[in-house]
Formats: sequence, structure tokens, C-alpha cells
Amino acid sequence: MGIVQAPRAVLTAITRRIRRRFGSSSDGEHETSLSYSSESDPSSPHFLTVTIEQPLKGFFVTLKAVGKVDLPPRQVFDILTSSENPSEVFKSIKRVNYRKPIRDDGNGKKQTEVEHVGVWRFGPFKGEFIVRMMVNQDRNKGRIKFKLLRSSLMKDFSGEWCIEPFDEDSLDEMVRYPGRQWGFGHSLKKAVHRFEEGVFGGSGKSLVQLRQSVQPKFMPPAPLDRVLKQITLWQIKCIIRDLNAEAERVKAEKSRR
Repeated sequence: MGIVQAPRAVLTAITRRIRRRFGSSSDGEHETSLSYSSESDPSSPHFLTVTIEQPLKGFFVTLKAVGKVDLPPRQVFDILTSSENPSEVFKSIKRVNYRKPIRDDGNGKKQTEVEHVGVWRFGPFKGEFIVRMMVNQDRNKGRIKFKLLRSSLMKDFSGEWCIEPFDEDSLDEMVRYPGRQWGFGHSLKKAVHRFEEGVFGGSGKSLVQLRQSVQPKFMPPAPLDRVLKQITLWQIKCIIRDLNAEAERVKAEKSRR
């Protein structure tokens, strides 16, 4: 059940809940308050921030999540791209209906068409929606891009995962100075650091960034537009939390061997 398909009584209840929490303003004055942070200090083992950004052109909302994962980037990449039961890792995926390899260059770049049933929640309310996406992977760069092909709930949906070693370079790029245009000096320093990490070993942790943009098929009236933003914020927060939980499971399993 998507939010646009919810019974009138459910929509009314959600509207009342939103009005009690945020007020009935429709001029966007509360928009910057829609964010989440479990730990804002990157040194914390549970560092995670989620923010709503200026939406990309043609989209209703754009969100960015940045978090620390206690596994090296290659292992994080493998979790995110595994075709084996992703619904057991990510609670926002109920099941995978369809998975079709499109292209594989044999050197880390793959393109796959995927359809899954997703789950949304807001307080006591929940529902399901179908999403078919084109997913482009680049293992060597630690990048996963996805683009909507078809959905029961969304008109458009796209985003990208960036997976980097947890170090000062990635913290500068993703946390301290996001959006900065970096010059040759930074790129050279980063290349040297990556080489040293490859030789001597790095932190064994990753800094991940997930940015995604959403455009629903039907724009909800205020204040229900805030419901949709809360739902998308909840989704992206839970994805990072589930990724961390899987990382902890993988490490625990490895320690028992």
C-alpha cells in the first residue's frame, strides 16, 4: 500500500499527527529541521547524519546520509551489491522480484536491472511499493548509481552510493567541506594516502555517503508533503543502520572462525 493509496481515515490520521508535531505551516519554514543525527562526531563508532538538501531539478526532495561502517570499503561494496537475500540485510526491502544482469566488463563495472518491493513507515502507519531500477556499479571507484525505471509510487528516483576508506581525505570531502571543488594538490595527497593504506593497511573502516532524490507520482498537499519527507528520511536512516548491523554480523562471524 503506497501512501497515495492509503484510505482516507489513514491520511487524516497522518495529517493530524504531522500538524501536532510541526504545525500547519505550508511555506517551508520548518524544512531545515528535517534532519537526523545519531552521532555528529565522526570519531564516534555510530557516526551517522542524514540531511535534506536543496532538491535537484525535477525532484521533490533530495537527501544525503553520511555514516561510518566498521568494515573496509571492498566488503561494504560487496554487502550493497550482493544478490543473495538483500531483504535479510535491509529491512526496507521486503523481497526482490526481478534481477537481470545487463553488462559486465570483467573489470569491476556492472549494470543490472533490479525490481524489489520496498516498505515505508511513519509512526504506526506502513505500506509497500514496487521499484524497478537500473543499477550501475564501479567496484574500483566504490560507486553505485541507481536510476528508476518503473514504480508504483514514484515518478522519478535516483541516487548514488560513495564508499571510501575512513580517513582524513574522505572526512574532508564528505563531512567537513562537502561540495568543495578539490584541486590537483588534494587529489595527489589522496592518491599517496591510498597507496600507503594499500601497503601498510588503513583503518579497516569505511565512510559511506548515500544521496538520493525522489519525485512522487502525486504531490501530496501540505502538510502531507512533510509526511513524505519524513518517510524518505526514515528510509535512508534505516538503510545505513541496517548496513552497520550487517557489518557487525560479518565481523562477529569472522572472529568465530
